[in-house]
Amino acid sequence: MHSRHRLLIMNKFFYLVLFLVFCSVANADSMTKVHNECIQLGFKDSTPELAKCKLELLVLNKKMNLEQKKLQASEAQAKAAEATARATEMNAAAAQSLASSSAWRNNQTLMKQGQRMMSGACTLGVDC
Repeated sequence: MHSRHRLLIMNKFFYLVLFLVFCSVANADSMTKVHNECIQLGFKDSTPELAKCKLELLVLNKKMNLEQKKLQASEAQAKAAEATARATEMNAAAAQSLASSSAWRNNQTLMKQGQRMMSGACTLGVDC
């Protein structure tokens, strides 16, 4: 049991390290793109203006990513609301169907009772 627990911890640690490596590679790639963009815009290497450009682009990219995630969340929320509305409509239709069936059964019962009274098979308030 102890070795299984140890293996589980090692497995989690491996995935954590893999995740961190992936994040650092993705971050390095993002930094390289930002650096190249600022150079293409005409900023000179190793200057305070280049550093400011990089910072502003990184902040802008973060804001754009955040807005994109907000948009995706809003779209998912809208889809969920549509699904809820459809389910509510279906529930209402089912309730209406049940109410109609119940009304029909009640009408049938009353008609049978009326026929029994008309034929003399029962008396209202006595055995009907």
